[in-house]
Amino acid sequence: YSAGHLTGYNTFEYNASGLLSKLSSYNASGQLTGYSTYEYNASGQNWKTSSYSASGALSGYSTSEYNASGQISKSSSYSASGALLSYSIPEYNASGLMSKISIYSASGALLSYNTYEYNASGLMSKVSSYNSSGALSGYNTYEYSTESIVATPVFSPVPGTYTAAQSVTLSCTTSGATIRYTTDNTEPDANSAVYTSCIGVS
Repeated sequence: YSAGHLTGYNTFEYNASGLLSKLSSYNASGQLTGYSTYEYNASGQNWKTSSYSASGALSGYSTSEYNASGQISKSSSYSASGALLSYSIPEYNASGLMSKISIYSASGALLSYNTYEYNASGLMSKVSSYNSSGALSGYNTYEYSTESIVATPVFSPVPGTYTAAQSVTLSCTTSGATIRYTTDNTEPDANSAVYTSCIGVS
């Protein structure tokens, strides 16, 4: 919505395993503007996301590779013709938390990278962004109340820029934690949707 007026909406389809299989986007008049499909490996991990125009023409796709721990080890973006556009390589610390993600061009040239720091409770405390030469371009810091501390949810695939829609999964190491989310760039609150399965993001 914008100023109280509907600007568009998405519909979601799921496979027999309850995983998101298709996300379709419509404008306010109900006309299809595009859609994305999601494919999974034998472990139920999203390994390919393809984006299409309203006419069904492929506009691009992305793939994800996973390590033995089930973490994403590489994410790649491709054009409709199958040409590699860019890829990202995440790194993880001894606790399994992402410590760095590097973005590369198709030729393998480093474009940028982010580093992630955590406090003693395993909560993200700082995210720093760097350009290809290693110069700091900006950072965010996070502070937490001592009351009801909940670990920061982990996103898969990792945050970044993708050319194709993604099927996003969220997890949290805090037992019993409820994750609430939005898809319109607003801050989640107590009335926001509760995360139960993959979220289609385009």
